[in-house]
Amino acid sequence: MYDPVYARAQLAAAELNVHVAEGLCQLFERPDVQGVLILDSVWQGLVPARLACEHRKPAFLGGSLGDDVAVIRELHQRSQHADVLLMTEFSRRHTPSTNRLRELTATRLGAVRRITVSAPLPPEDTTEALPGQRARMDLLVGLLDWCVYLTGRVPATVCGSMLSASEHGHSGWKVELGFRRGANETIGSVAEIVILDESSGGSEAAAAAAPHHAVECERGQATTSHPTEISWMNGAETKSESLVADRSEAEVMLDKFCRRLVGGVVPAADVLDVCRALALARAAEQSLQLGQPVAAPWEF
Repeated sequence: MYDPVYARAQLAAAELNVHVAEGLCQLFERPDVQGVLILDSVWQGLVPARLACEHRKPAFLGGSLGDDVAVIRELHQRSQHADVLLMTEFSRRHTPSTNRLRELTATRLGAVRRITVSAPLPPEDTTEALPGQRARMDLLVGLLDWCVYLTGRVPATVCGSMLSASEHGHSGWKVELGFRRGANETIGSVAEIVILDESSGGSEAAAAAAPHHAVECERGQATTSHPTEISWMNGAETKSESLVADRSEAEVMLDKFCRRLVGGVVPAADVLDVCRALALARAAEQSLQLGQPVAAPWEF
């Protein structure tokens, strides 16, 4: 156990009955450490991730990696050269509602045709635990990754635009993604992400605790506004499901990381996924400046 505040590390280590590491290097150099959970990078930034590459220790990187695409791309290249897994936290991928939604698209609902997401922008000074979502860019990166993960495809076009208060009741930002099924096909599915500025909407906007997701598929549709709830419709069949008994996103991510440590081939998000989502976010910003959609290929 390592923490920049040594006394805090001692308390946590005593609770978990583990040893205390006096520094990051000491932690990574221990021969009995097979993998490292970096749950908060605090002031060290990407230094722990680079140490993981240097010592060839797989690491789980919690929270945001920042928004410098070049620096994050360099980190990905380091991990590739060292052949080290750097698993990144895209917790939206692993909520009970997302896991159930993927099951439904594979069985009852069919392929995704349209995604609509409406999300409140957390205040910059929020103290709530929102890993990787303390700023507009981090929030957008997470939502873009969720759309790519759900469709299984990278967008062919990105269009960004500003919202006026008259459109959605609050000002904000809208990003539209166009997906192709094949390289030469026309746009077959669309995702729309709306980020609403809480500060412009007063208490009504502040009451919106979580993003609302609406997904239209080949044979039905589904909606979810909470990680443990989902409603879906397939023809005459309509259901609302509570998923409180399912594993949390934290449990799912830790399970995947541990299974990879022992040689499993479980797919997991990595630094390249962060590069891709950041590239799409930058394309949205570029589209906003140009006043027109931006098309692939994306540099990530």
